[in-house]
Amino acid sequence: SSLYKSIDGGKTWNKIHNGFPKGKLGRLAIAVAPSNPDILYTVIEAEEHKKKGIYRSEDAGANWKQLNNDFGITVRPFYFSRIVVDPKDENVVVKAGLYGSISKDGGETFENLGSMHPDIHDMVFDINNSDIMYVGTDGGVYRSWNKGVTMEIVENLPLSQFYHISVDNDEPYNIYGGLQDNGSWYGPSFS
Repeated sequence: SSLYKSIDGGKTWNKIHNGFPKGKLGRLAIAVAPSNPDILYTVIEAEEHKKKGIYRSEDAGANWKQLNNDFGITVRPFYFSRIVVDPKDENVVVKAGLYGSISKDGGETFENLGSMHPDIHDMVFDINNSDIMYVGTDGGVYRSWNKGVTMEIVENLPLSQFYHISVDNDEPYNIYGGLQDNGSWYGPSFS
């Protein structure tokens, strides 16, 4: 329920909550803008609904201002806690979520990333060309050449998401995994 900052390599820590909501806070996503380390973003899970959302600091965490608490930003913050800042532009922020959200105005407004399989869990920008980004989802890895406007799946990766794993009492035992495919469930077995 707190965010701390160290300026001496971790020897001492100071709480940085000026502008944060009062009360208990849940999991906090945090990102520092690589192009301007005075700019920080955090996504806060707060007790009061209207106080949760994305916050921005322009003075390395000394002060914070709430910018947005749209559903796409605040949905399941304990689960979707990843936030990434474009390495070339401190005003471009990407937030994990059901569909993933991108802001190009410093967190004031967000729009959905290009069409992908939900849920969106991780994102990374190419450090040399931030128009290129990769996104990890429940359905695989996607790539964008235009900063998330359109997405294409990276098809040559052998990926799958298992929802359930169980074993039976046979010797040797069998392992069963439940996968979701177009809303249906099936259980492939492996020996």
